[in-house]
Amino acid sequence: IGDTLLATPAIRAWKRAHPGGRLTVCCPDRGSAYQVLLHNPNIDALVAGGDEASRLPGTHVALDPVAALAEAWATGKPFAWCYAQMLGVEIDGLRYDYTITPDEREAGRQTCGALGEHRPVVLVARHSVSCTSNNPAVGRANKCVDNAGWIRCADWLERRGYVAVAIGSRDEAEDPRYARWPGRTLYGQPLRLVAAACAASAGVLTVDNGIRHLAAAAGAHLYTLSGAIPLEILSCVAVRDGQRIVEEFRDVRDVTDRTLSRGAQRLGL
Repeated sequence: IGDTLLATPAIRAWKRAHPGGRLTVCCPDRGSAYQVLLHNPNIDALVAGGDEASRLPGTHVALDPVAALAEAWATGKPFAWCYAQMLGVEIDGLRYDYTITPDEREAGRQTCGALGEHRPVVLVARHSVSCTSNNPAVGRANKCVDNAGWIRCADWLERRGYVAVAIGSRDEAEDPRYARWPGRTLYGQPLRLVAAACAASAGVLTVDNGIRHLAAAAGAHLYTLSGAIPLEILSCVAVRDGQRIVEEFRDVRDVTDRTLSRGAQRLGL
């Protein structure tokens, strides 16, 4: 999710530099990358499936996130800038492009309304599938925060009148590290509904994961912790007037419930 959204400034820059050109973006399937780019105004055609992509005419450029991240580490430049270099253009900013349809926006409002029962909802994305504590050979968290801190933060939010809702993928619902949760959950929902729910929420609290970038792209108010990649490489910026984004780069081993609660306060919760 994040890797694809980080490509959207480069896609926008290419279209601006080649206003008469036709841009087709090819995704391996109709999964996350395809869903993120759906309705993107700078894409003329969105194709799913490698075989069909190989038969398309014109110049083919592979936007490789591994190569882009390596370039970002080497140069200190933003991830999105590195994608743009692959396309031979210069980005005009780090703002993501993501379009929520009116029907999706209404579904997001209804989802948050049902979860909150007339109280404002705060979505909490505690997981990152790329956290090294998922790897038995490493075992040390580089992105995820201890679940006990999140639970105490959820209690703090509840005392302030919010409904804290844990959110993530269907696979993350089975993660034993995060099984304990005092409130409601929203796992395994379609990606585009998750984006719309983020936009309709009072705020989103995350670690460095896909929902972090999706929430920023959807225009949600966002507090996020990054413990692996410096913010100058992987920062999010507002996509609409009044959107609040608060990001911290720090060792996740030093993060406590007070860190999380202070971050929520800085967000205005």
